[in-house]
Amino acid sequence: MERILAPRFSGVVLFLLGLLLIAFDLLDGTLFLRDIDDQLRAWQIRVFHEGLVSFRDLTLPGIAMPEPYISPWSRLVDVPYLGLAWLFGFFPGVTDPLALAFQVWPLCMLLPFCLMAGGVLRPGFEHSGFDARLRGLVLVLAAALMTIGFGEFAPTRIDHHNVQILALTAAMYGLCRWDAAGAALVGVGCAVSLLIGLEGLPMLVIVLGGLALADLLQLPGAAAMARRSGVWLAGSLALGGWIFAGPAAMAETVCDAFSAPYLFLMGAAGLVLTAGGAIKERGRLPLRKGLIYGPGGLFALLLAAWLFSECLAGPYQMIDPLSKELWLLRVDQEHGIGQFFRNGQYGFGFLAFLWCAVVIFALPVVFSLARRRPGLLIAFCLAAVSLLLTLVLTRYIRFAAAFVPLFLPLAMTGLIRPAWWSKGAVIAGFLAMAGLALINPSQRKVLDVANAMAYVQCDREDHAVLAQVPPGRLFMPQGDALNVVTEGHSGFTVNAIPYHRAAPALKQAFTVFLGEDAESWRKPLAPYDYLAICRPVLPMQADGKTLFGQLAAGKAPAWLQALSDPPARFQLYRIDHPALAQGR
Repeated sequence: MERILAPRFSGVVLFLLGLLLIAFDLLDGTLFLRDIDDQLRAWQIRVFHEGLVSFRDLTLPGIAMPEPYISPWSRLVDVPYLGLAWLFGFFPGVTDPLALAFQVWPLCMLLPFCLMAGGVLRPGFEHSGFDARLRGLVLVLAAALMTIGFGEFAPTRIDHHNVQILALTAAMYGLCRWDAAGAALVGVGCAVSLLIGLEGLPMLVIVLGGLALADLLQLPGAAAMARRSGVWLAGSLALGGWIFAGPAAMAETVCDAFSAPYLFLMGAAGLVLTAGGAIKERGRLPLRKGLIYGPGGLFALLLAAWLFSECLAGPYQMIDPLSKELWLLRVDQEHGIGQFFRNGQYGFGFLAFLWCAVVIFALPVVFSLARRRPGLLIAFCLAAVSLLLTLVLTRYIRFAAAFVPLFLPLAMTGLIRPAWWSKGAVIAGFLAMAGLALINPSQRKVLDVANAMAYVQCDREDHAVLAQVPPGRLFMPQGDALNVVTEGHSGFTVNAIPYHRAAPALKQAFTVFLGEDAESWRKPLAPYDYLAICRPVLPMQADGKTLFGQLAAGKAPAWLQALSDPPARFQLYRIDHPALAQGR
């Protein structure tokens, strides 16, 4: 037992515990964390696998707003599934190799994640001096606190978040190694994180800024670490961008995905780190390094702001006020931790409190090791920032769950020998969580038109009527539209899906379904052949004057010709444009 629970085997034990928790999640046959991102990612991969688009063409067939929908998601995430599907195609009896790849690859990623996470845990165990039994207990507790993080690696969880977690964990492990191999992990991990998406940007700033600060403070090995990480970052960005995005996309300004602005910023960060790390200072004051990291870094930021000023408004600038009010602000992950309490999800609030306690108790221990292990401090700051982000935007909860528990050994050490302020901070944190729960009482969600458009969905059997009519353009609520797209009804396109790049189409959908007269309907519906809704089975708060309210009650205007049986949930209508033009 002593040998199995040695610090160097922490990653293996964590992997076994992660598999156990994932298996427990699958006992009822459904995933706790599965969401629509998996559904759309599967469609993006499948249309390329079937030869409907090219490698660098991210257009998703089946969506016409009426403009084509171009995905912001990177092919880097798609490639392993495509490779496994090609391999499984040689196996006899495998009818859908891509579906099998969706099952297998997330679990394959779990192993390197756990091994690198074990590398982050190891310094804490080595410092603590815990015996085998206590190490085993800490690993079990850490795994329990990481349940949500492990869930990102469950079968069919194919969204990019697991790859994002893997990339950032590689950077954390590289920081803890603090050697040449660690620098490669930091540079490549940061590059991959950016190529995948922009969610990791705040944490990348902590990593790169921490390396620069460590070099300025002339901490042991910091100069070499900064120099090597910068080289790997710049090189990986250039190579990865060319392979997975292409020269055209790298030169384009797109504010919500990897493109010229982010290539410029992170490439400049890599060059600044390389230049700063290459300078050898002789005195105590690193003046030349300070010029590189200070004025040099500031110049790069200001130049980026001037060159790409359109991105200063953020990645969601295409979302109009109507779509923001009726769609985005109703998405739970776009709110802070108070949303958990409003939803009655008190378990998530308690988890967040436990993560806060880990950070508080680990903080003085990590700082005491900072001069000997500066990389450990930077990795800890990354984890702490992921927790702060979670408190503000719950979309970051998966990162906090994956990173914060890795510092539990250090937190246990801090708990045994607490700093004078630690207990008070934990009590204050508990009172703050309790206060949040009190000022955000549990609320029952009302099924109004906007919520019905997002959540009410029909299944493949309900959509069977589509096979009985000529293909055409469908205008329908965004929630069920995503099902129609991913079911692959040949020749049909839908108007909107629940994603920010479809915001202009979402605005049209809300305008039509919440509209009360022909003036609201005529222009948005002009390019479309059919209109459809999935009728809610639960009582809904809807004004009978709105189009959705009329259709939900089974009362269609004269310009809509019913094509499905009245009892069916999925109601399909042909749009009579001449009658609509006359206002009938």
